[in-house]
Amino acid sequence: MMLSQGFPATFLVIWCVQATLALGLSLLGCPSDAAQRSASQKRMERLFLNLRERGPGGPRRRPEEPSDEELYSWLSMLMDENSGTSGLIHEPTEATGYATSHHPLPCAPGIFTTELLQFLWMWKTQSATEEVKQLVTQSDRHWAFLRISPWMNVLKLGYGSTFAAGHELCTLVPAPPEAMDLESAARRFHAAWPGSTTTEATIFKQFHVLTAVDYRSCASRGRRCQRWLHRRFVELALRQPFACGVVCRYAAAFAYLAQALTDNRGRRRWLRKWSEDQEKLVEDAQAQILLADGIFYTLLGPQQVQLTCSLTRSFPIFSLLARLAGIPMSLGDSNSNPRDETATNPTLKVPNQPPPPTLAKLCDLIDQWPPLQRLTAQGAMAVYSMLQSLGSLLDEFQIKWWMSSGALLGTLRNGGMLPQDCDVDIAIWRPDAHEMLSPKFQAALAAAGLVSFHMPIYFQYRFCLVQVPAAADPRSVQGGLACHLPYVDAHLADVAEEGRWHYIHRTDLQYAHSFPLKGILGSQKRDLRQRRFFGDAKVWIPNLPQSEEYLNKVYGEDWRKVLRGRRGAMIHNLSAGESFWGMIARPTGPLRDVIREQKLIGNLLPGAAVTCSHDCDHD
Repeated sequence: MMLSQGFPATFLVIWCVQATLALGLSLLGCPSDAAQRSASQKRMERLFLNLRERGPGGPRRRPEEPSDEELYSWLSMLMDENSGTSGLIHEPTEATGYATSHHPLPCAPGIFTTELLQFLWMWKTQSATEEVKQLVTQSDRHWAFLRISPWMNVLKLGYGSTFAAGHELCTLVPAPPEAMDLESAARRFHAAWPGSTTTEATIFKQFHVLTAVDYRSCASRGRRCQRWLHRRFVELALRQPFACGVVCRYAAAFAYLAQALTDNRGRRRWLRKWSEDQEKLVEDAQAQILLADGIFYTLLGPQQVQLTCSLTRSFPIFSLLARLAGIPMSLGDSNSNPRDETATNPTLKVPNQPPPPTLAKLCDLIDQWPPLQRLTAQGAMAVYSMLQSLGSLLDEFQIKWWMSSGALLGTLRNGGMLPQDCDVDIAIWRPDAHEMLSPKFQAALAAAGLVSFHMPIYFQYRFCLVQVPAAADPRSVQGGLACHLPYVDAHLADVAEEGRWHYIHRTDLQYAHSFPLKGILGSQKRDLRQRRFFGDAKVWIPNLPQSEEYLNKVYGEDWRKVLRGRRGAMIHNLSAGESFWGMIARPTGPLRDVIREQKLIGNLLPGAAVTCSHDCDHD
C-alpha cells in the first residue's frame, strides 16, 4: 500500500488536519479505541527496531532475531490493517465524501507509518538503497506530515514509530544542493534586512561559549540535562536577530522537546501519558516549526525533503518525539550511516536569513597615513544615527552623559568619529543609570530602533541597532547576547574623591585615572558640559579645559599633532599645513530626530510628555 505518486504533495496532510478541525475530532481518523490500534502499533515498533539494527541487506545479528520472512509478514499485516481507510489516497476526487458521508476518515498516522516502514524494508532487507533514496527524496508529503501534523495527537494515538522511521530514513537524504536558492527563499519568507547567517553550528557554539556545556550531548542524555539549560538554549535561539529564521526555529523546537524528554523521568512508557507541562512543551516546539514552515512552500518537492532532513539531522526533533513515545533511540541513531556532525553538517549552507552587509572590518588597525576608514558607509551611518538617537533619549530622561576615550578625541581633534574606530564610547553618570532600566526608557529605545545589553563585568551598557546581528557575549546578562560592531558602549562614571570622577571599571590602565568633576558638574550641581558636533550628531563633552586635561592623561600631551596606534606606537606626526580636522568616518548624515518625531506623532515615549524646548532642539 503506497500513496499514489500523482497525488498532490501535501493535499492529504492539509485535508486531514482541516477535516479533523471541522468535525471536532482529535484522532486523525484513527480508531478511537486504543485496543484496536494497539496490536498494529506494537508490530510497527517491533518492525522498526528490528530493521534499524540491520545494515542494508545485512543478515540477522542474533539467532533470536526475526527472520526476513517474519519481518515481511509483519509488514504485510500492517499494509492490510491500514488499507481500509486508504480510499481517499486512491480516489482524491472523492475527498469531500469523507466529510459528508459514512466513509471513515483515513487514519493518516497509520498510513504514513506503514509507508515509511516499507521504505525501511526495501532499504534494509533488499539492499535497494539508491531506489529508496530516490523514493524518499521525492516523497515530500511524508515529511510535510511529520512537520505539520499535530504532534501531541500523533503521540497520544501511539504512533511514535512515525517519527522514528522518519528520523532513520532522513540519513539517506542528500544535503540541499548548493544551487538551491535558499537565500532568496529566506529573504522572501523573512522580509528582514539585515539578518544573520546563524547556522546550527553557531547556535551550539554560542551556547558552549556562554555555559561551557555541550548542549547537543547534554540533551541526548535526557535526564542528566538540567531544565534551566533547555530554557537558556531556547532563549538564545529565539534571540537571533533580526527575525528568527528557519534554523533558529528548529533549534528552539529541539530545546523544547529536550526539556519535555527531561520531564519524562519515571513515566512508564506503555501508559503513553504525559503531563500538562510536557504537552505544552511539545505544542511550543511544533509552534516554532509551523512559524518557519512557510519557507518550504517556496521550494520544489525534493528540495523540501532535503531541507527538512538537513535541519532534522542537526536538530533531531523526530528522534526526540520517538523517545517521548517510549521508543529507545539516541540523537545520533543511524547504524547504517555514521557521520561526524561537525565535519559534514549539511545545514551549514542553509542560511537562517539573508547574510548581513559587512559593517566593520579590521577595526582599530592603523597601517598607513592617512588611516583607512574601517566602517562601511552603512556602518558609519549606523554609528552616527545610533549616537544621535541615544543621546536625545538620554537627555529626555535626564541621564547625564558625555563623550569619552577615542570618541572625545575624535570630537575635539577630528570633528567626528576616528576613521579607524568602529564603536563609540560614552560615559554615563552612575546616579542616573537606574533610569535606563525603566520600562519607559526601554520602550523608547525600542521605538527608536535600539536595544541595550547590560554587561556588569565591565560596569557598562552596550547599545545596538536592532538590525545589527547578535553575538554571544558572556559578559551580557540579557541571554548572554550582545551585538556585533558597530555599537555604543556606555561606561559608568562616579565620584572618585572630592572634586574628581573616574570610570568604575578601571582594569585598563590607559583609562585608570581620575578627572576633574568641575568639567561636568559645578558646585551647585550646575551642568557644565558643552555641546559639540560629532559629524552631524550633537553630543556632550566635559567643559573644554577639563576635556583637554582628560585627553592629556589618556593619550599624551601631543594628542593634537600625533597619530598613535592603539598601544601608543607613533604612526604619524603632523607637518606644517596638515590637520586632523575633517579626517572622520563618513557619511555622517542626515540623521533621524527621534524627539521631534515624538512631538509630531507621539509614538516614542508612551505615557510620557515631551519636555523639550522649541522644535525639540537640545542645544
